Amino acid sequence: MPALITLLTDFGLSDPYVGVMKGVIYSRASDVRIVDVSHGVPPQDIRWASYWLERAYAWFPRGTVHIAVIDPGVGTDRAVLVHEAHGHVFLVPDNGLLSHSLRSSADAVTRRVDVPALAYPTLSSTFHGRELFAPLAAELASAQRQPSELGEIAQNIVAPRLSETVTSPGRVDGHIVCVDHFGNLITNIELPARAAEERANLGLHLGEHAFSLVETYGQLEVGASGTLVNSFGTLEIVSRDASARRNYGDALGSPVSLRWSPK
Repeated sequence: MPALITLLTDFGLSDPYVGVMKGVIYSRASDVRIVDVSHGVPPQDIRWASYWLERAYAWFPRGTVHIAVIDPGVGTDRAVLVHEAHGHVFLVPDNGLLSHSLRSSADAVTRRVDVPALAYPTLSSTFHGRELFAPLAAELASAQRQPSELGEIAQNIVAPRLSETVTSPGRVDGHIVCVDHFGNLITNIELPARAAEERANLGLHLGEHAFSLVETYGQLEVGASGTLVNSFGTLEIVSRDASARRNYGDALGSPVSLRWSPK
């Protein structure tokens, strides 16, 4: 099976940035395959990208190289990391893109890339996706380089931007971390088994709004809102045949809490 590289960026598709990155990859490793995870991350939104990097990678085969370029520090002295976890390789700027779960994996190894040692041409100050991430990913995917050759183990890296949830009796606190194309407000809260079993007064709270748990969009009346577990395992606030974003505002970063009455 040809090697696989995924791309996750905030570049959008109206400019040539993504296409140029792919051209660089193919010029270094013409037999790899490239999958676009998303290029619709809002500009510089590291937390949004971190959620999708954490939730999407496991649907790809082991050995996949994942590039995530959401890089407001491009051109500065921010480091570049190559991270190994769960049999996957992640190539990211050191700005908090790696979530707690990716960093805490039992097999996790994070290295700070020795960029000068790569001997690439001089980097621009604005497009390291083209000049650094793309060629390095191609070389990793095609085994021209190994992660262990790229630099020393990173002892101190930027803390994750995607916050962990906080659990207490009858409650889990988290945040709205992204909003999808349909206007669903996606949280970082997973439904605890005990909450699903106890269920009494179970609801997700956003400000003064409370949303009851449903299993499908179709269980809601048209225009009504609720919360459900999405296909990536976290709770989201939805409005049937409508947009929760339009109904409740963008709410990105807003605190939310799942509450129930423990037995």
